[in-house]
Amino acid sequence: MPLSKRYVDHPSSRVRFHLMPAWDRFDPAGYADEVLAQMDTQDFLVRVSSPETLCALPRLGPRPRLAFAGPRRLADIIRALPEGVRKISLSKNPLLQDLRSLTTQGSRDQVSLSACPELAGLSPLVDLGLTELYLHGLDGVSGPDRLTTLRDR
Repeated sequence: MPLSKRYVDHPSSRVRFHLMPAWDRFDPAGYADEVLAQMDTQDFLVRVSSPETLCALPRLGPRPRLAFAGPRRLADIIRALPEGVRKISLSKNPLLQDLRSLTTQGSRDQVSLSACPELAGLSPLVDLGLTELYLHGLDGVSGPDRLTTLRDR
């Protein structure tokens, strides 16, 4: 971890981005405190991929972009969310069925959903004011036509 700490202020987002995968290789709480909480992550997603990193997430303070991979209950994710999340990605989550609780903390700019086979529909996202929505591997999910705030690309 001492080597990682040297690069938290590096001007290149690519260098800082490469510090992210180490979160799973060190004590998640310690790495969150000593490395990630000190690092600017404005230009990339902070990836949460284990129960331990999810528990350590609040230690990071406000983060605009978060990615959650793997089976997690949405209620657990919402409980751990820091302030300031504008972009959220949920992937490889067979437990994700209903997106209603995602709307409890105000608006978001972007939601990305990938490989969440039990997801029922997108209608709960209507009130988020999304400008971007990314869907992958969600054939037949209902409700995208109700999201009228999305930008054309």
